[in-house]
Order: sequence, then structure tokens, then C-alpha cells
Amino acid sequence: MKESINLKEDKEVKYLCSWNGNDIVQIHTKETLWNEYKDSNLFDDDDDMLFETLGNGFDNFKIKDYLKLSSEDDDFLNVNFICDNMEIKRIV
Repeated sequence: MKESINLKEDKEVKYLCSWNGNDIVQIHTKETLWNEYKDSNLFDDDDDMLFETLGNGFDNFKIKDYLKLSSEDDDFLNVNFICDNMEIKRIV
């Protein structure tokens, strides 16, 4: 990078996503995450794909529910959600 990126230039909620620790690290919106991973198991509706936090009272969200709730509620800012090898955090 040659210059900084201002993530608040638009009003769209953004997420920091990582897989396998930090093997893959990406910034997504709800739309870009869906577009890139809709054919993977990330959006499966089974109970094996529940996201949880440690000690924050936010537990057992399916990714589609998490994305909907977190995009509407600032209480989700900077709270890490983990499911298997994927971690997601609303950053803006």
C-alpha cells in the first residue's frame, strides 16, 4: 500500500474476517462476503456453523443472523465471533 484507506468514507458496515489464524485476512461487507463465500459451507444453515464469543453474552449465531444483527447494532463493534477456523469482527 502506498496510502491509507478510510473505511468510513461510505456508511456500509465492514467486517474483518480471518481464517486459520491469519492464513487468510480480508475486509468484507455483507454483500462481498456473500458473493465470495456463498458456495462454501460458511452460509450453511446447520447447527455446526454457530458463531460465538468468549464471555460477551453473544453466542450461537448463524452467520446470516450475525450479519443482520451486527449491521444494525453498534454493540457488535470490535467483538470477535469464532466458528471453527473462521473469525469475524465488525470493524466499522
